[in-house]
Amino acid sequence: MKLVYSDYGIEIEFEENKVQVVVVESPVIYSALLRDLWAQLNGDLGGFILSERDKEYKLSQRAEGIFNPFAVNANNKKILTKLYQELKDLANEQLPDKTSLFNATLIEYLDNIVNLVPYHLKYEMTPDVSALFKVYDIGIDTDDGSMLNVLVDYIRALRQICHIDILFLVGIKNYLSEAELLQLYEAAAYEKMYLILFESSDRRLLEYERKLIIDSDCCIIKLE
Repeated sequence: MKLVYSDYGIEIEFEENKVQVVVVESPVIYSALLRDLWAQLNGDLGGFILSERDKEYKLSQRAEGIFNPFAVNANNKKILTKLYQELKDLANEQLPDKTSLFNATLIEYLDNIVNLVPYHLKYEMTPDVSALFKVYDIGIDTDDGSMLNVLVDYIRALRQICHIDILFLVGIKNYLSEAELLQLYEAAAYEKMYLILFESSDRRLLEYERKLIIDSDCCIIKLE
């Protein structure tokens, strides 16, 4: 799999257990790249081209981005929608008898309730078990502790539930120590999630990292 942004000479070949760091020294270029990244992750057009075996993919199909780590939520709408669909499919496929019994019991219960009042009431006769998941607030059991744990929970949810391959992290080195970054890299590698970091200033190269620098003169420098 490859990510290209031809206007600025960015070409990234994804490799397991490797984290790509992109350092952009020019604020103008940095903001332009992030503007396109934001747009494409939300399904709009931009300059990034993601391809695999000569087939192009929309960035929003395969990737997610973290622009503000304080806003990360492993129980966001996208993840919960996928989770509830997965649970619903499992209920119908692996617990069909119990699911049917639950639906029949629920309808009988609702009948008893509505018959207690003198009004003409109606309700949905084909219960959706996923509604139960919402009522009881089923969600990812996240660790509300460190930012590192929140990010690891998020990566796990994105990969296992949403089948996302790529996670962009913007300015994450401002929030995590080197030791925490290495733990994050190891967690992502375990989940087979590719990480791409966008940073506005250069720092020393860490284990697992490959670095691409776009300097103030728009020259490309690669370090591994």
